[in-house]
Amino acid sequence: IAKYKVIMLPTPINNLIQSISSLPGIGKKGATKIILDYLISSREVQDSILKSFIDVRQQVTKCPNCHYLSEGHKLCGVCSDHSRIDNQIMIVQSAFDVVPIENNGAYHGRYHILEKLISPLDKQMVTDTTIYDLETRIEKFLRENPADTLELIYFVKHSFASLTTFAYIQDYLKKSKYHERLNFSQLATGLPTNFNIQQIDQDSFKIAYENRK
Repeated sequence: IAKYKVIMLPTPINNLIQSISSLPGIGKKGATKIILDYLISSREVQDSILKSFIDVRQQVTKCPNCHYLSEGHKLCGVCSDHSRIDNQIMIVQSAFDVVPIENNGAYHGRYHILEKLISPLDKQMVTDTTIYDLETRIEKFLRENPADTLELIYFVKHSFASLTTFAYIQDYLKKSKYHERLNFSQLATGLPTNFNIQQIDQDSFKIAYENRK
């Protein structure tokens, strides 16, 4: 019986597949399809996609205020929008979480991106998050607006790290000299324990937001 040699993909393609499949939510099969679809597309489409990636790499940064995505080290679209509610800050884990919330249209306050959660088992401590930046924002706002209160809304997927992070922030707020002007709430009503922010429908988010506690 003749033995046939398995034809491997060229090394540059395999390297690219390996790189893309390392991204969360994209496995090797999905990465392979993306790359092969890219390779059979026209040269114009390939050049356009490549240019877009280069533009993102060179121009997109983190907002210096909330850590959401921005352009050219400037404030992001939310932080620079004067029509937003200034005394509401929704705390989320990643910039990816902001997109479905904004598409929902029910929330009009500000955001703060934690980037990582406190998880001693994973060797992720407070300094690995942006909590200290959040504390600076809180104190700056309340100092500059002595007649206002500030509401922080915690919206992070349920996990041990999420609970640990929530407890840390809650403890900081209780000890703050501004604690009487601070309100810390969670979105819970209408959401399952292991909710996925990207898959929450509009009505469920609206109910959870309006009945936060």
